Amino acid sequence: MINLQLSNWKSILQDIYCSVIGSIWVAPNGIWDNHFAHNKDKDDFHPSVVGRVFDENKKCWIIPGTSKDYNKGTNVFRVKINPNDPDCPYSYFLIKLRMTYYYDFCKLFMIK
Repeated sequence: MINLQLSNWKSILQDIYCSVIGSIWVAPNGIWDNHFAHNKDKDDFHPSVVGRVFDENKKCWIIPGTSKDYNKGTNVFRVKINPNDPDCPYSYFLIKLRMTYYYDFCKLFMIK
């Protein structure tokens, strides 16, 4: 198990994902320090996007997905937590201009 207090988040993300900025990954609901997922099981998971990594503080800015079906525009991406489960719902991301992301990876999830 990873000791989160001693971990270098940027290093972990670089080891796991093809792109640190804009990586789509699964985060436990318990990480959110705002109202997001407050009514969900803390040990359950939700797709998220890494929006920014701060070198100096060893922190990353994480944007949660949404269950709202955004279906307009070209910057909408969808992610399935468990692609092997046909009943697993999709989460949608509306990538905003202020967010940086690795387009070649994210376009795999783009809604046509």
